[in-house]
Amino acid sequence: MSTNSLKEYQIPFLGLKPGKHEYEYVLDQAFFDQFESSDIQQSDIQALIMLEKQSTMILIDFNLDGEIMVSCDRCGEPMAQILHTQQRLVVKFGEETDDSMDDMLILGPAEFQIDLSRYLFEFAQLSMPAKNVHASQLDCNQDTLAALEKHSIAEAPATTWAALKDLDYEDPEDRIFLEEEE
Repeated sequence: MSTNSLKEYQIPFLGLKPGKHEYEYVLDQAFFDQFESSDIQQSDIQALIMLEKQSTMILIDFNLDGEIMVSCDRCGEPMAQILHTQQRLVVKFGEETDDSMDDMLILGPAEFQIDLSRYLFEFAQLSMPAKNVHASQLDCNQDTLAALEKHSIAEAPATTWAALKDLDYEDPEDRIFLEEEE
């Protein structure tokens, strides 16, 4: 991840007046290309950030809306996916910086800015559905679906081992063990 190209997502909070401050970003493909583990192929996400500086903490509300392109889990073809999420990050001040919690960031005394890029990336990734598939199988690549159907196995082939699944076997030692437990 290149820090210079993500500089615009760093908010200096030391000189910021108490109250609400609004920031807007467009998360495009260049943004997501800065992260190694992105599943997003194309994006047009509007990010509205509402930062409220209080005397003892900072509250940051993230509102992400837009459309992304991902691969369909069924056919592998690109597909559009609507993305919407609202998240909150609580920023507190402490003895040392700790970013190990999901919804809270603790900043040490040496910190003077908050880097929002990681949170924007994570919130976008986490708001994606667990399974990305076209709404209808008709929208999928039909050649791919035909190939999958051709190579799918409806039932396990009859083998010597298949006969063992119906075998009613009881180990006498199991019975002895169960009687000892009672």
